[in-house]
Amino acid sequence: MTLPRTLVIPATAAALALSALPLAAASAADDRPGSAPAPTAQRGHLHGAAAVDALGADLAATAARNGWSAGQLRRTLESDPTAWLDGSGRLYYADPAPTPGPASGPVTAPAPYPLENTFALHSKPTSTKKIFIDFDGQPVSGTAWNADFGLSAHTAPAFTIDADATTFSTAEREAIQSIWQRVSEDYAPFDVDVTTQDPGPDALARSSTADTSYGVRALVTPDTEAATKLCPSECGGVAYIDVFAELNAYYQPAWVFPQKVLNDNGDQDAKNIAEAVSHEVGHTFSLQHDGTPTASYFDGQGLWAPIMGNGYKRPLTQWSRGEYAGATQPGQDDISLIAARAGYTPDDAGGTPQTAAAFSAGPHTISNAGDQDVYFLGGCIGTVSAAASPAAVSPDLDIQLDLINSAGTVLASNNPASTLVNRDRANGLNAATSATVGLSLVYARVDGVGNGTGLTGYSDYGSIGQYALSAAAAPGTDCSYNVPSAPKKAKAKSGSKKSKKKTASVHWKKPATDGKSPVTGWVVQVWKKDKLLKTVTLKVKKKHLTFKYKRAAKVRFYVYAVNALGTSAPNVSRKVRLK
Repeated sequence: MTLPRTLVIPATAAALALSALPLAAASAADDRPGSAPAPTAQRGHLHGAAAVDALGADLAATAARNGWSAGQLRRTLESDPTAWLDGSGRLYYADPAPTPGPASGPVTAPAPYPLENTFALHSKPTSTKKIFIDFDGQPVSGTAWNADFGLSAHTAPAFTIDADATTFSTAEREAIQSIWQRVSEDYAPFDVDVTTQDPGPDALARSSTADTSYGVRALVTPDTEAATKLCPSECGGVAYIDVFAELNAYYQPAWVFPQKVLNDNGDQDAKNIAEAVSHEVGHTFSLQHDGTPTASYFDGQGLWAPIMGNGYKRPLTQWSRGEYAGATQPGQDDISLIAARAGYTPDDAGGTPQTAAAFSAGPHTISNAGDQDVYFLGGCIGTVSAAASPAAVSPDLDIQLDLINSAGTVLASNNPASTLVNRDRANGLNAATSATVGLSLVYARVDGVGNGTGLTGYSDYGSIGQYALSAAAAPGTDCSYNVPSAPKKAKAKSGSKKSKKKTASVHWKKPATDGKSPVTGWVVQVWKKDKLLKTVTLKVKKKHLTFKYKRAAKVRFYVYAVNALGTSAPNVSRKVRLK
């Protein structure tokens, strides 16, 4: 990949450049302290190892202006030539276009939605955080890009493949839908709506720290003026660091230049544009580059590459924490940094049989490496099968699927080895399995997994994203068994004052249904507020209990029915006083 052109200027010139920039000149759009820039310049913008020397005692103030530590800024300036300071000391990344490689075909796919819905797509329409992928052009004025880069106030042109920016062809609408699908998958674990529909300026610009409705505009445009003025030669995208949750939108948009992120045949395609969008938006969430000691971007290994590296050539691109050999950001937890600014999407299901969700096809989401989703399939006799598939386009999730029983014991498991097919397709990310059971509650458990380790392949850290679930019973299999329903009419009363000990009693009736397996007994728990006083197991014929205690108290009885498959939900009595 080509690197930005660097012009090293003498120390005397550097001093002049520094003196022209006030150390505390924060713009009205920014509530962080101001800073000074550094001695290497491209059109007056500064970067490089010599910048650290020129900043001297002002390094910490410059770092604070960007929400970083002095050490973090020092390492970035010294190691990554794509990181730049603007005239007010704010950090931005100018990302080079991909270098040519072996010939490959354009990545195309049929549009998943009607073409007329192309500019009304939402991944999470109710979320108050937005990533707006703007394809239809946008006026750009009054921003840092205008004030600090000399960009004229103008309307950036619309995305186009056929050079006609006045209308959107079928191919362009299909590409837009595919780009949206891919970016939506990258940000699926987070509580953020990836959309192609303009939410309006108020939904993107944060007005105050109390404002919870805000986001970022990712402007996909063949704007030649912006591509020339905002970044060095052959720049594919450019964005300021850590501005997603910043007050107002002065440091927006994040830019992607589709005419610069061409595939190896010299064509625009959805994969490259989507990789650039997710990458540039990642910078607005404060993410730095995943590089190596010799390159700003790690190209990946096998079928895997980090989103904040170079994802153009690999089918499985994921958020990273720098686990590969020679990682320049081994401490950068991409997922936690994004979640700190956008939050996680609500969990679909608990991770145990006790917290399982009812079966549904989805789509569902694995949101982090510790997230496992468990779904109840039924109480079965016979053969049960299940299958889980990641997102249809550019999945981030590699799936392991288990069938387990109510104790969590694995009945069957599948985790196919993932393999590289081409730059946009991998095999083995889905999973399917089956189990034959006598009489058992059966659950499906979905987990994101890796292949090898971070040094040899990829760990489960970034194996997160969307999936769909299916399940079936083989012919002759009955999955209509279940635990009983709760016992009926658990009635409690206080004991007699004549007793030496304080007592209360409860009686109940059999449940409405036994789950097609006879009730074999009862479990009764006695609770005093949040304290469990006693648990008693009773035979099926005994549907009452007298509880004795050493002192007066108010208690509730929780009564459960038991059969061969397990324990019902409780019937909870009213609160009574021990007498």
